[in-house]
Amino acid sequence: MVPNDDTPYGLNWWTAGRFPDAPEGTFATLGFNNNNCIVIPAWDMVVVRLGLDGAIDDEKWNNFIKILGEVFKYNLLSNKWG
Repeated sequence: MVPNDDTPYGLNWWTAGRFPDAPEGTFATLGFNNNNCIVIPAWDMVVVRLGLDGAIDDEKWNNFIKILGEVFKYNLLSNKWG
């Protein structure tokens, strides 16, 4: 990435700007045929999706991340897992 550049992309990686509901520091590779890897360091989580079904738009990925965050926060607050 170039300093002072607002583009959420650099060196084949997308930064959190791509997914507004992701925690700061999130980054992802988004590949052909919807082969994706999203790294969320704040949650110690890596989400990998392998597929041959074309693209899932960013809005669906963002909603998925938002739901993960709600579940993650609930489990932390209630001290429940599973």
